[in-house]
Amino acid sequence: MADKGTEAGKDTESFVSWREFLGSPYAPSLALVCLAVWLHAADSLIVATMLPSIVAEIGGAGLVG
Repeated sequence: MADKGTEAGKDTESFVSWREFLGSPYAPSLALVCLAVWLHAADSLIVATMLPSIVAEIGGAGLVG
């Protein structure tokens, strides 16, 4: 077990401010994660809104697997 006076003990309790988190080294990674979450949500929204009309065009729910 790590002693509370060692570097490992201090590392788990360190505070990172939003200004530092949004700073230079973390900004590209944060932007990529935010873009991925947004794309997943947008895809789900499009599928959910278009699916009823697609099912109706192909002849009903009996053809949907």
